[in-house]
Amino acid sequence: MSQENMALHERANAAINAGAFTDELAAERLAPDYSIENAVTAVTDKTYYGAEGVREWVRDIFEGMDEDSR
Repeated sequence: MSQENMALHERANAAINAGAFTDELAAERLAPDYSIENAVTAVTDKTYYGAEGVREWVRDIFEGMDEDSR
């Protein structure tokens, strides 16, 4: 992985951990038709779309954890 891709990956992880995954960052990192599809055995069994989907997925994943979890 290139240094540029590593930097973008680290920035995205930091934003997710801070609850600050912005539309700007999504435009840099996500394909226009990006989606996350959780398996039925995961925390949720739904599909999340785009930047708002990432934010919703993070909320759903961290909802059952301690507020300081990352």
